[in-house]
Amino acid sequence: MNSVADEILKLSDLKDRGLLTEDEFHQQKAHLLNGGSGTTAPVGSQPSSASSGERATSEPEIPEQIRYNLKGYDKYRTVTCLECGYTGRMGVMDTIVPWYLTYRACAVVMILAALVCLVVPMGFWGGFIVFSVLSVLRWEAKKYRLRCPSCANTLVTGS
Repeated sequence: MNSVADEILKLSDLKDRGLLTEDEFHQQKAHLLNGGSGTTAPVGSQPSSASSGERATSEPEIPEQIRYNLKGYDKYRTVTCLECGYTGRMGVMDTIVPWYLTYRACAVVMILAALVCLVVPMGFWGGFIVFSVLSVLRWEAKKYRLRCPSCANTLVTGS
């Protein structure tokens, strides 16, 4: 028999893999902590007393073909495909970051800031501020290349 802690760890793993949203995770966790059985209520539904023949699952109902097409991905994003109209989880193929916001470019900025610090007092703080701004821009400018599991179309979406 699985303990509540084991079930919460399974839910956390599903959330980390992108199969549960934050809200779905907290709903399922609350259900378990409030005396829910070893199985969790379906995502998006309220806990109810299921008959003995029914089994509740922690994953939303995803068609088998979609689930098969998503197996090869570690990360997922929920998006609507403009080609086929599918709305749901899509596999992240890769992350796109502009060249001037790569870690290598940010490291060059830090090296230049260190050199300026030798010549100009407070040069470090100027470099630190520039590096911080570049870090925030990197986070905001990040895009994802996704694969639609329904039509196999490639989409590019922002963060």
